[in-house]
Order: sequence, then C-alpha cells, then structure tokens
Amino acid sequence: MPAPGTHKKALSGFVSTMRFLWLSFAVALAACSGDGVTLTREQATVAHVEIHLRYLGSLGAVETAVLAEPFPQDADGEAIRRVMSAARVEPRLRYVATRPANDLYGYRVVVAFGGWPIGGDSYCRNPALRPREASAEITEVQVVLCLGPSTLIETAGRTARMSSPEDPRFARLMTDLLTAFQTVASSSSDIESNP
Repeated sequence: MPAPGTHKKALSGFVSTMRFLWLSFAVALAACSGDGVTLTREQATVAHVEIHLRYLGSLGAVETAVLAEPFPQDADGEAIRRVMSAARVEPRLRYVATRPANDLYGYRVVVAFGGWPIGGDSYCRNPALRPREASAEITEVQVVLCLGPSTLIETAGRTARMSSPEDPRFARLMTDLLTAFQTVASSSSDIESNP
C-alpha cells in the first residue's frame, strides 16, 4: 500500500507537467503562426517565478523601461507600453513608465529592441546596458522581468522589420513574449535547488 499523501504528490506533479505542456504547446503554436513571428528565447533564472507573476497581478501595474526603440514616432515608449497593456495574457497588467507606489520590492520590465548584449551582463543589474543593433531586415525584441538587480525571466522574439508599433505583427510579438512569461513561470516551479 502506498504511503499516505503519495497520490496527492503524484497528482500534483502530473497536473504541473500537463499545465507546462499545454502552455508550451500554445506558445509553440503561436510561434509557428503564419505572421512571421518567432520566439528565440524563453528562460527563468530562478525557481517559482509564478509567485512573482501572481504578486505583480495583485499590484495591477509594473514599471516598464523601453530601450533602443526603433519607432521615431514613439520616442517615449508610450505606444509600446500601450500595446503591452492591451495584450490578453495573465496576469493582466498595465505597463507604466514609473514605479507604481504600491510596488514595495522594485519589479521592472525591460523591453529592449536589438540583439542580446555581449558580455553576460543583465539589464536588471546594469540599467545603462544597451542591446546590440539588430539587422536592418528584422525587428528583434527582448522582454526581461527584473526584481531589483535580479533577472527573473528573459524572453525574446523577432519578426520582419516593422515601421510602427501599430503594426499587427508587433502586437502579436508582444503577446507571444508575454505569454512566454507564463510558460516559463510554469516550468520554473519544477526547478530544484541543488544542495
């Protein structure tokens, strides 16, 4: 006879695995859509990121910095934040230019246009860091979730060059990148700390 609680642990692990597989399938399907949007990076750097996402959901807003924006008509990044806020992903957040008063811990999202910086530094540790210039034919975007100087989630994607944040492909790319936050968060609960 199995030990008490064994079935609950097995069921919990099964549910967690199925949730991860379903979210992975949804992101993979979105990445293969006919609109030319491709996700190139999805990773959590700590365990249990879903706790942070739930907390952000309770705040309702998160500070969002926009780096190297390629759209001259949106120099302050407000159109980027508007597109992100309109994305129908959980948690529903408003992406704002300044830190919300109710954010006691210093969460921040960095949206960087271009290639990943060389040298292993992070946007969270070094706010002055800038992305590498992207190819003239594509728009590359990185979305990073920070907690103070710590990186929690990194996602990235690309599509053919766009000239405006109003391009429907941009909304699709940002929705896919923010959806990947959930996929990464679900899989981060399975990350074990090694003693």
